[in-house]
Amino acid sequence: MTEVLRGLCRTENEDNVVLSMKIIIDLHRAYKEHLEPQVDAFLTVVKDMYRGMPDLVRDVFDQPTSPDAGDNPAADAEMSVDTPASTVPPTPTAGAAPPKPVILPTGMRSFKVVTECPIAIVFLFQSHKDLVRREMMIFIPLIFAVRRRRRRTD
Repeated sequence: MTEVLRGLCRTENEDNVVLSMKIIIDLHRAYKEHLEPQVDAFLTVVKDMYRGMPDLVRDVFDQPTSPDAGDNPAADAEMSVDTPASTVPPTPTAGAAPPKPVILPTGMRSFKVVTECPIAIVFLFQSHKDLVRREMMIFIPLIFAVRRRRRRTD
């Protein structure tokens, strides 16, 4: 079950990935002993998310913007982040022009998902104290790399 959820974390849109991560944590909470061998694989997914964040920050925040970009669909396409995404059709309203579809980024390139990661990491570190020393040496540089990249663009 957790293998499927981890796979979804790599391919699904951000809303589904947030839900998948919450389910994974709940499963680890309920079946800590049985799922202990799967902790490293889950932490690998989280590390991969953090490794991709500097590129995502650059892609999102370093793009030039134009004042009339909101009126021009071609400009919107140019300004969008070039990532795989899920398109969610908005609810149509009677008599109105068809609304633009809402594009959700994939979970691996989502700020929303990354904000959920510290909760998962802390829970796993509390439950599996032997992981702390080894994994903290990996996570700290990844977290600072995101922070350092954002500061350079400020």
